[in-house]
Amino acid sequence: MGDLATASKAVETDARALGLALRLYETAVAAVARGSASILRAAALELRGPRRLGAFGAVTGQRASETMLSWDCARGATGYAVQVNVKPNDPAAWSKPVAGNRLAYRLVKGPYPGAEFLARVAALGRDGAMAEWSDPVLVSAC
Repeated sequence: MGDLATASKAVETDARALGLALRLYETAVAAVARGSASILRAAALELRGPRRLGAFGAVTGQRASETMLSWDCARGATGYAVQVNVKPNDPAAWSKPVAGNRLAYRLVKGPYPGAEFLARVAALGRDGAMAEWSDPVLVSAC
């Protein structure tokens, strides 16, 4: 048993050292690349950023005109931007994105009680990069 415990401890130590070395390598390459995808690919690093969100849901709020949006956390996201369209038949009527949401939910207000409107969410990365918008969801205000 002693040899197995020693070997297990050695593997754990090596894994920690490898993780540290990889983070140092990624940091150095990122500093040189300054966002250049070709340099990152040449260094065999995956381009990382927030992933596009899948479907999300909405529940009517407790007060007039409110709706609570919620979604699954996106890998690599440090925050989320939310956008609404109170004219579902007008694809150009999206509001200015509201960013800064660090949690995977947001309370939004419709234009009036019972209103139906579209909502969508996008994940934000550490560098401020925004993933693609989720598919719009038709929601109803309370």
